[in-house]
Amino acid sequence: MAAFSRQLADLLKVGVTINKALATLAVETPNRDFAAIITDIKADVSGGTRVSEAFEKFPKIFSPLYVNMVRAG
Repeated sequence: MAAFSRQLADLLKVGVTINKALATLAVETPNRDFAAIITDIKADVSGGTRVSEAFEKFPKIFSPLYVNMVRAG
């Protein structure tokens, strides 16, 4: 989770869109189950869902604290 968060933040800092960042992380993530979750999140975000709401759909992966920190950001 720490690596995912750091990599996502780095991509966003350099101006990569959230959709492209999530697509990149899904491809680069060695864990296929987590890659599938990232792909689902990307699909939701592409469809207009807020990132925090997309993360919230996976409470075993993204804790309420994590979701609320994303929502606040």
